[in-house]
Amino acid sequence: MDAHLNCITVPSPGDTGQLGRLIGDLVARKLDRTRPLWEMWFIQGLADGRVAILAKVHHAIVDGVTGSELAMLLMDLEPDPPCP
Repeated sequence: MDAHLNCITVPSPGDTGQLGRLIGDLVARKLDRTRPLWEMWFIQGLADGRVAILAKVHHAIVDGVTGSELAMLLMDLEPDPPCP
């Protein structure tokens, strides 16, 4: 899991421009093909105590519908979300 779950902090003040540049840099990196082809980034240090999550998944693992359903389950704020 250490190779797939990452934490990174945006430099202060953590505005949307800095977040956008960081996401651009992270998305531009190729996934390590010696490992399962997915990774998640927990991004902290955003203004007003906000955080962001970036998930990168190779298209060979999920298609558009499956990826959308997975994102809905992972990002749901309900303690027991309904399964699609």
